Amino acid sequence: MQIKDLVLKQIKGFWGEESDCEKGTPVIKTNNLSYEGSVDYTDINYREIDREKIKDNYLKKGDLLIEKSGGTKSHSVGYVSYYDGVDCKYVCNNFILCIRPDASKCVSKYLFYQIKYKYENGKFNNCFKQTTGIQNLKVEDYLSKQITYHDLKTQQKIVEELDCLSDIIEKKKQQLADLDNLVKSQFIKMFDGCATIQKSLGELSDISSGDSLTSLSISDKYSEVNKYLVYGANGVRGYYSEANRHNKSILVGRVGAQAGNVHYYDGDIFATEHALVVKVNKTIVEPEWLSFVLKQRDLFSIAKGAAQPVISSSNLKKEIIDIPDIKLQIKYLDFVHLIDKSKSDIKQSIEETQNLFNERMQYYFGD
Repeated sequence: MQIKDLVLKQIKGFWGEESDCEKGTPVIKTNNLSYEGSVDYTDINYREIDREKIKDNYLKKGDLLIEKSGGTKSHSVGYVSYYDGVDCKYVCNNFILCIRPDASKCVSKYLFYQIKYKYENGKFNNCFKQTTGIQNLKVEDYLSKQITYHDLKTQQKIVEELDCLSDIIEKKKQQLADLDNLVKSQFIKMFDGCATIQKSLGELSDISSGDSLTSLSISDKYSEVNKYLVYGANGVRGYYSEANRHNKSILVGRVGAQAGNVHYYDGDIFATEHALVVKVNKTIVEPEWLSFVLKQRDLFSIAKGAAQPVISSSNLKKEIIDIPDIKLQIKYLDFVHLIDKSKSDIKQSIEETQNLFNERMQYYFGD
């Protein structure tokens, strides 16, 4: 059976002049879709669209939204998101194909999970054509792909199982977010209004750029040869055979859109020229505690240059740090490490549940 055999209706999407929320129609864009399959309703555009054209084409819960124009090097067009919003409020834009499954033949979430599985396993890689700067979905080829079919009762049982595993994963991800917020709130609780001394970052540390390293030299996998993490402007980029920084390092994104990002690592690493390395040289401050302070700063604001923002070491050195007693810093870090242990356990549980989810997807939808 082909995908199109289970589709009741196709909606190709709409666009129009920009409008406001009172007069315009709310439009779901590709930016509102996620590779994981959800829809984000927080950043919605409103457009002037002929109401006659859209009166029978509003989205309904259970519709499947497929990116038909766009794509990136890492994600081609064709990924699917499940619309769980209210009926007859939104339309999709003209870069999205909406398909409405036939409820007499299939459970919508069943088709969603199957398309998602096939996309993630490359089954739609031949279903788009590349033009200059954009990919366009070959809709007929896409909808002609064969799928596994079960009766409606079996479909519902499969959806309930996969939904259950997905819900567990999402709840655990929320637990991680809650713990991150707890760490931030504890920082404010412990240090807001406490006695401090002021020092510039330049007085507390040595700051230098990392070293040049070509992308081809960076491995995306750990090995006995390539065993050192490589840090760039936005954190870890991969692995390399040598280290150029050791022990406790604070890394600040130096260049580009990620300038100002802050990471901390205790051990041997390779820092590229796209990162500034802050090495604390005073005993009055714990490097890891200092990294939390810098993470709360808008360091991107000290970058210079419009086309290619760059943070210089001289500007970073001017940052003023309010330093509390070292014992209080250590007490906070003890709390953070306790939370880190809980986060590690949750991440392990997420990985195990995700593996089980993947196994069940393969069992139901694999070739």
